Amino acid sequence: LPISIANAKSLKTLHLANNELGGRIPTEIGNLKEISKLRLYGNNFQGTLPDQLAFCSSLESLELHDNRFIGTIPALLGSLSMLKNMTLNDNDFTGLVPVSLKNLNNIIQLSLQGNLLAGDIKSEICKIGISVFTVDCNIECDCCTDCASIDIILDEFIRIEDQFP
Repeated sequence: LPISIANAKSLKTLHLANNELGGRIPTEIGNLKEISKLRLYGNNFQGTLPDQLAFCSSLESLELHDNRFIGTIPALLGSLSMLKNMTLNDNDFTGLVPVSLKNLNNIIQLSLQGNLLAGDIKSEICKIGISVFTVDCNIECDCCTDCASIDIILDEFIRIEDQFP
């Protein structure tokens, strides 16, 4: 993404999914105060997520799955109080799931599977009543609606493949 994206101050939706785009998300993304949907999934973005994403206070949907992001999930994302949908799955995030995500009172879907996360989902996060909450099966989570592991995915694929010889 070019730094000049920050000049589009009244931008509401940025949908650049599945375009083989790469590079990093610039810190200037935080200047997009009115953006409600940021859909950059299915690309080759890499590096860490900029903390400045937390300045996008109108965000309702943050879809960054299927990229190559690294580092920890920024705790500041927990300040995005309008967020309803956050898909960070299938990247290379490490560390713990930030407890600050407990502040996402409007969240409906939270997808974190397919990363290198560890630890437990803290009970504070479970109290917000997420409808769809998916993590990897190695993470202890009493409120997750589903867990994903490569074994489960492969078993499902083989089962479906057997139905179509």
